[in-house]
Amino acid sequence: MEIKTRIIMKHIDGYPVNNRYEPVDSLSKAARFPTIEAYQTFITGYYKPIDPSKYVPVTLKITYEEVTEDV
Repeated sequence: MEIKTRIIMKHIDGYPVNNRYEPVDSLSKAARFPTIEAYQTFITGYYKPIDPSKYVPVTLKITYEEVTEDV
């Protein structure tokens, strides 16, 4: 089993958003960053939102586990 962590972006109202700051219906569709530094670069960079204070970074744990039964 392998576990990785990623940073996703959420609106302060609690819903995940994509890299265009649009709401998405799934955590897997949210904008994802490998580090908090990458998130900070994005949220304050060229494509920053009008109001960055409306978005928060959230740590996401991703677990990869091999399935041993036949598919």
